Amino acid sequence: ATGRYDAMVSISSPPGDRRGALRTGNDLLLDFDDSWPGRSSRHKVANEHDITRIITFGQGLGDVQPNHMVLCHCGRGRSRSTAAAIIMLFVNTQYTDSWCCRHVFAMCPKATPNGWMLHLAEKQLSAKFREHCFGRSKGPETFA
Repeated sequence: ATGRYDAMVSISSPPGDRRGALRTGNDLLLDFDDSWPGRSSRHKVANEHDITRIITFGQGLGDVQPNHMVLCHCGRGRSRSTAAAIIMLFVNTQYTDSWCCRHVFAMCPKATPNGWMLHLAEKQLSAKFREHCFGRSKGPETFA
């Protein structure tokens, strides 16, 4: 670890250039835009494989300890990274989907989690993240 962070999730817009970027030795690197299907053909959206990777990474972190620091970041730190944080908290703790959303909002008051990522995670985890985001998730309310 870097002395401050035990793990890192880095989500960049493609193509992700991470030369000189922070590394912890326990990193998940993803490349997709803060978008959703139908928004623009220029954007690469998250897919089920990306979400499976976030879920698996979160499960692999073991029990989250108060001193266990995970850096989760994207371009502005409000949408993709907060959606990933909600998903990882859910799979790594005994807390409810509602608690995970409230906890991330407490840590990042300007959070607008990517609704498409949450939608894909809901399908895999039988959770209702978007219902608990209090209208703050980014993107259409429903996806086909």
